Amino acid sequence: PKTAAVLTLVAICLLALFLVKIDLDMEANGTLQPTVKRQVFAHLDGEIEEVYVDQGDVVKAGQPLVKLRNRELEIEYTSLRGQYEETLKGITALGEAALDPSLTDVEQIKTLGEKDELAQRLYTIGEQLKLVVEKQKALVRTSPIDGIVMDWHLKRKLRARPVVTGQVLVNVADSSGDWELELLMPEKRMRYIDTAIA
Repeated sequence: PKTAAVLTLVAICLLALFLVKIDLDMEANGTLQPTVKRQVFAHLDGEIEEVYVDQGDVVKAGQPLVKLRNRELEIEYTSLRGQYEETLKGITALGEAALDPSLTDVEQIKTLGEKDELAQRLYTIGEQLKLVVEKQKALVRTSPIDGIVMDWHLKRKLRARPVVTGQVLVNVADSSGDWELELLMPEKRMRYIDTAIA
């Protein structure tokens, strides 16, 4: 009788494991964040020159967030600017020389040909300067959307720091829209969640 009672009790316990449903409580760390988020990247290598915003600041689309400095770009701009000015002076000098009445026809044609070559060179340098100026404008990174700055201690984290192309500088989120809760759950517990959702 004792053995039968024990076996019956074990059988009841086993059946209860499969048939009785109990709540499974799991804890997880997580963050509540706006659904619409945008990251602002560095488009060029450089160092942070100025940070205009900090964590929690409300920003508008197109508002400057961070200004970078690229020394190689500065050197390239200075070099091209010098070449541009020098070429411009050369064109002016050749234009005045071509007006000299003492020049023969051959010398005048040669002078005008040199002037045309410099004019073409001036145009090329001018186009290069435009590209450098566009790159310099891209050093000021602006907000892609209206929202708030999500990064903690942004000014302290970024000030005078070197950055590389593609590095995330600022995270901006639209706090006026929907929000989502992101939970960090260990992989081994995910099967319980998948089962509950299914």
